[in-house]
Amino acid sequence: MLYTIHRYPAQWIDRWTMPGGTIATVRPILPQDAPLAAALVEGLSSESRYARFLVGGGRVSDEMLAAYTQVDYVNHLALVVSVADADGSGERLIADGRFVLQDGVAEFALLVADDWQGKGVGRRLFAMLIRAARAAGAREVFGEVLAMNRRMIVMARDAGFQVASVPGDATVCTVHLPLAEQSAPALAIPFPFAAVAG
Repeated sequence: MLYTIHRYPAQWIDRWTMPGGTIATVRPILPQDAPLAAALVEGLSSESRYARFLVGGGRVSDEMLAAYTQVDYVNHLALVVSVADADGSGERLIADGRFVLQDGVAEFALLVADDWQGKGVGRRLFAMLIRAARAAGAREVFGEVLAMNRRMIVMARDAGFQVASVPGDATVCTVHLPLAEQSAPALAIPFPFAAVAG
């Protein structure tokens, strides 16, 4: 899919300190993030990768990386969370959240590196993604989630999403949040992050 690239949306940059002192940065993805994005996806466990892409492993193709990192920031927005890499010389992507906006519906996808799951990273990224979808004019945020992905389903419910099973397919749930019904995302950011501006 070809996009017209719009101005880089710097308003979606945020930084916070996590418990333990790690500084994390949320920012819109850049085309030059392709190697970091490949490392994020290829470093996922088979279960996490399947939950996001419905495939369990293998190398990320150049075509997928291009589609993954070259977004227009309006109809396709991708936000990534980065931390300093192990030796402090660069950065590592630890999460990716995105939506594609079509006909007023923002269909989202979210992934968090296995070693960062359960630490509030996905919750914070999800809240920011909902705000960005609203700012882009979405009337609804929608996603398809594997029924086995309990963390995502719980997080969606906590954010006020309605969760429904898919008739004839017990492996998939749909989640959706009508944005017109509320003025701000319902997803509460847990305590360690609540005091941080952003």
